[in-house]
Amino acid sequence: MIMLRNGFFLFFFIILLSSCSSSLQQGMKFRADLMNTGVYNTIPLQSEPQLLWKYQTGAWVRSSAVVTNTMVYFGCSDGNLYALDVVDGQLKWKFSTDGQIGSSPLLVKNKLFIGSYDGKLYCVEALTGQLLWDFDTGDRIFSSPTIAGKNILIGALNGDFYAISMKNGEVIWKITLGTGVSSSPAYKDGVIYVGSWDGKLYALKKNGDIKWDFQTENLIFASPAVTEKIVVVGSLDGNMYGVDIENGSEIWKFETGDQITSSPAILNNTVYFGSKDGYLYALSLTSGELLWKFEDGGEIESSPSIADNMIYFGGVNGVLYALNSVSGELIWKYTTGGRLFASPVVANGKIFIGSKDGFFYALR
Repeated sequence: MIMLRNGFFLFFFIILLSSCSSSLQQGMKFRADLMNTGVYNTIPLQSEPQLLWKYQTGAWVRSSAVVTNTMVYFGCSDGNLYALDVVDGQLKWKFSTDGQIGSSPLLVKNKLFIGSYDGKLYCVEALTGQLLWDFDTGDRIFSSPTIAGKNILIGALNGDFYAISMKNGEVIWKITLGTGVSSSPAYKDGVIYVGSWDGKLYALKKNGDIKWDFQTENLIFASPAVTEKIVVVGSLDGNMYGVDIENGSEIWKFETGDQITSSPAILNNTVYFGSKDGYLYALSLTSGELLWKFEDGGEIESSPSIADNMIYFGGVNGVLYALNSVSGELIWKYTTGGRLFASPVVANGKIFIGSKDGFFYALR
């Protein structure tokens, strides 16, 4: 009996330790994980999709969603953070800010964090939408927050980049990175990676000190993705860069025909991203060599998402595409009524995305 109790205690302790050591669940932020890989560890939607439901906001939904087993959370250009029932799309609550929301939410346990064009980072209770605290950065926020330990990382369009206490919204540290930060940070092994409008990709230590920086030829609007050895980021100079994670030196550069605002997704040694030249590209992670490209016919601003062997992205033509990630073959497409900027979110064989037509879509 004593052995049973001790065994139960040990089992409980292991479970408790495991839950405490991983405060961020997979898929609960922009680009799916801390490294911004865009990979969702879930069942893909492989067959021709059907509309499960759609919710009308009346304004452009540029924010990418966070999806749980019961709820869908996303921001909107009408200034609201929405919480919908995942099954039927019914409104559970909405939280109003004083500016447009292009930032995507971060969900940590029962707290939601999101930035607004009113300059504030908000922390709200996920079940009720009740405000817990807010922090004013002094300028518009387009960057999506992430978590590093007990701190929330966020950038503002005045160039300031913050580490904010998740508990109470107090500033832990601040650094100014060029003239604006719309990039959403990636985080790996105690190092923060974020792009700036000064054209630099920065690697920051946990205390905010600069470890290294890498200069591109135009501003960086999109977010970097991090692997074991390489950081990948696109620039408005039209190039996608592979940068050494240790020293910030250039490993490779791939030139597209126009600006890149799409953040890369990375899986199985392959980098996927869109360009305003109308192509979705697949490159070798190690060499930057072109593996294949898919022509959309219009600008691609949406950042691709991956689930299993499927890659999903949207175009300014309002079409959501699903491709085979190995071959680039078109599997299916679904047309919305407006431009797609948001990244698709994949969850349990369903896809969630907002459109400029003012609707948020759930497909199955």
